[in-house]
Amino acid sequence: MTSTVKTMSYVYSINILQAVNESNGKEKTFTDIYKELKIAHTSIYRTLTSLTEQNLVKKNGKRYSITEKGERALKIAQQIQQLNP
Repeated sequence: MTSTVKTMSYVYSINILQAVNESNGKEKTFTDIYKELKIAHTSIYRTLTSLTEQNLVKKNGKRYSITEKGERALKIAQQIQQLNP
């Protein structure tokens, strides 16, 4: 649990989870995420690695999808963001 909270505190975790979640059920590649978010490759790589290790994102070959745990974490993070407009 503590590791999941730490991973969610990373600068781009929420952005990447949102990008993967908004794929209408389709998995996204690293390049898809990069083109959408336009953040440094190293930041995406490190964040995806952490999200995958915490089972918030699932990697299938070169494609990523959000897990149920990731959906729950994203929903909580969005609720917290709404508290601080």
